Amino acid sequence: VQVGEKEVQGFMDVFGLPRDVVVEAMHAAKGDRDAILARLEAVVASRPPPAAAPARAPAARTPPPAETAAVSEEAVQQVLAIVCGAYTRNTVVRGLSMYNGDVRAALDWCYTQPPDVASPNKAAPAPAPAGGSAWDRSPPPASAPAHAPQPAAPAYATPTPLASADDDLDAVIAQIAAQEGREAEAQRARREEQMAALRREFPNRPDAALSQALDFTDDDPARAAQYLRNDNALASAGSGAGGHYVKRNPALDGMMAELKQREAAKRGTYSAPSSLPPPDPAAQHHAAAFDSVAPQRHAAAPAAPLPSAPGAAADDARYGAHAMPLPPAPPAAAADDAYGAPPPPVAAPPPPAKAPPPPAAAPPPPAKAPPPPAAAPPPPAKAPPPPAKAPPPPAAAPPPPAKAPPPPAGAPPPPAK
Repeated sequence: VQVGEKEVQGFMDVFGLPRDVVVEAMHAAKGDRDAILARLEAVVASRPPPAAAPARAPAARTPPPAETAAVSEEAVQQVLAIVCGAYTRNTVVRGLSMYNGDVRAALDWCYTQPPDVASPNKAAPAPAPAGGSAWDRSPPPASAPAHAPQPAAPAYATPTPLASADDDLDAVIAQIAAQEGREAEAQRARREEQMAALRREFPNRPDAALSQALDFTDDDPARAAQYLRNDNALASAGSGAGGHYVKRNPALDGMMAELKQREAAKRGTYSAPSSLPPPDPAAQHHAAAFDSVAPQRHAAAPAAPLPSAPGAAADDARYGAHAMPLPPAPPAAAADDAYGAPPPPVAAPPPPAKAPPPPAAAPPPPAKAPPPPAAAPPPPAKAPPPPAKAPPPPAAAPPPPAKAPPPPAGAPPPPAK
């Protein structure tokens, strides 16, 4: 019968009996709670009353000597330090002895017990007063200091209620609005002073540029002035409110202008004066011819290549020839068709190749045909029997023809016969 530790401890606490007596009663009753209670009550009734030996009553709660010997003093002190006086030394020793000195298990068991109102330095509980049970808790000693009075809670000043909440709220709103107005006015005055200083240093810049410089530099006049000094290379794209500046790159502008002029030279038209030589009539004629032919290029290409423009030769001499040679002309359409059409002569030979095998298989049947003639001479000696035996050879002859039909050329053997 499985005996639970909690049940054993509960019966021990209720009836004040040793562990071995409780365990024996539980085993005898085979787990029946009513039978266990009856047996334990009978044991208690058969024993002398506890008042006869008050001094020995605490010994019932103390673990047996054999178990106590296995508990080390170090483990007892460790558990006593952890429980901080909530349990007496006897309770701690009892828990350690129950679990063979396992501190963690003894702590878990102690926490399941009601706390002892005693000091950890107390060796054993005081004897019970006369007329009381040995398990009663002893009252605290008279020498125990009384609880010190708790300090009074600090007295917080209660806020004075507002006389008129609406009036005060309006006053606060008005005060905030006035403060914001004063701050805006001061900021406006500061911006005007900064703008005046920048106007004196940069008289040719519009107010929008000066204001933008201040915005970019968080209203720092020194940084705004430096920003405008570094901005001398910028060209104005507009004045007044919303004016923007686009940074120009002279080198890039020159390159773009040169590219435009070269393109115009190839097309035969000039949009600006250039250092390149002026176009000649041939180039203009070439451009006009190109424009007239371009829409019909998909229909028919010009028979002769057009003359190259003078600008192209100059570009090749200056930058190197970049034109790649054209790929070779594609093969003729007839040659392309020849790749896709299946050649008939290659497909014709296979049927003749399959025809010869049947002739090779045909000779074996003729080889089997001569044996019947060889067997025919003996029957003629016997005139009457031959007619009766003559039908079987014809029956044997049909099987060879049965083998001949599988090959397509099965007709030749019958003619041979």
